[in-house]
Amino acid sequence: MNFDICGDYHQFNYPQSTLLFLGEERQSLTPQQRDLCQNLVRIPMSGAVDSLNLAVAGSLLMYEVYKSIINVG
Repeated sequence: MNFDICGDYHQFNYPQSTLLFLGEERQSLTPQQRDLCQNLVRIPMSGAVDSLNLAVAGSLLMYEVYKSIINVG
């Protein structure tokens, strides 16, 4: 596999040209999908929650990308 696990989505420095590839809510990305990725981030869960709705997860990640790009520019 050709990716690095970068940890928490808050800690990653998103480049200006970022493509978000979201996996299934409970099963994540398949090995074939992971092979297409350069970096992986995750959204940590607490308590009894083990996954987020895909739209919610995507929204959180898009906001992090936005913040990263705005802070650089």
